[in-house]
Amino acid sequence: MSAIIKSTQRLFENTARARVQSTLLIMGREWVERHGYSWEMLCAGPSEWPWRQSTPTVNPGQEIRRAITELNSFSDRELHDLRIHRSGIENAVRHGRCEQGRYEHDSQLEPQKSVA
Repeated sequence: MSAIIKSTQRLFENTARARVQSTLLIMGREWVERHGYSWEMLCAGPSEWPWRQSTPTVNPGQEIRRAITELNSFSDRELHDLRIHRSGIENAVRHGRCEQGRYEHDSQLEPQKSVA
């Protein structure tokens, strides 16, 4: 009887692993690797479970450089919408945006309030 239970348990585990594999494959290679999974192991199937890489694929320095490069590709208008100056991209990536969330040139875009 215990052999039947163990066999059934393996069946359920493999079914669950196949479902997880399908979901991860849909997410795409970049997402999978960014979250610490090995794309090659994932593609090999449930037998390679847990598909985790032994070391992270991206170090924080690489993530910072990638984010800076991505923001540098934005137009000035897109950066303005994010309330980031082109000259402050690196600072924004490393430390977040300024506390106020706005810059001096923003006042030019807003209608002037009349003082009564």
